[in-house]
Amino acid sequence: MKGVGKAIQVDVYSDEISVFKQSKEDLLSLGYAFRFCNDLASFASPQNIPDVCIVELSKLDESHDVLRSLDKPYLVSGVNFHNNHTASSDALEHSVGFINGAPSVSDICVNIRLGLLWHKEREHFSRRGQDIDEKIRNNRMTGIAVGMLMHKSGLVEEDVLNCLKSTSRSKQRRMVDASCEIIENIHKSNELSLDSVDLLEEWLLLTVSHRT
Repeated sequence: MKGVGKAIQVDVYSDEISVFKQSKEDLLSLGYAFRFCNDLASFASPQNIPDVCIVELSKLDESHDVLRSLDKPYLVSGVNFHNNHTASSDALEHSVGFINGAPSVSDICVNIRLGLLWHKEREHFSRRGQDIDEKIRNNRMTGIAVGMLMHKSGLVEEDVLNCLKSTSRSKQRRMVDASCEIIENIHKSNELSLDSVDLLEEWLLLTVSHRT
């Protein structure tokens, strides 16, 4: 299992759990322990409170009260970036991230880690929601950048995100803006190799421009 200590506990409330179940062992080896719930009664049980939840878009309204009482971060699954978002739920606006309909293991891990980071930042600064389309776009661009950096470095998503977060703060840039700059520069550098945290940090500091 990745790192040392307790795995991140993840509750999934969805009719389409096969996409997560088939990756359960891989996710556990990376530090994410998934529990699958077929009904609202077993979801986010007080006897087994998760660290983060994943709720299918179609289940969001019925689980709104549970999510509010639980006061834990949650992501919404089954969201297609190119589709309209018809759910008119306050719960959708206060989610910490989105997972598309056919995610890879890397997609799942990156979006959970981004969601936990989002939640931590929001706890410090504001409980307000954010425009849904903007949030999806921001998470999508950051997720793409993290995935590309994972591929170039061989590092896990936690290490990459920590480097990206540190760089964006030192350069006084939003993570999404730094991510867009990273994506553009990776496309220009076919031979790029960043096989350690030190090399990644050095490249990010050289690549991401300071806020003007």
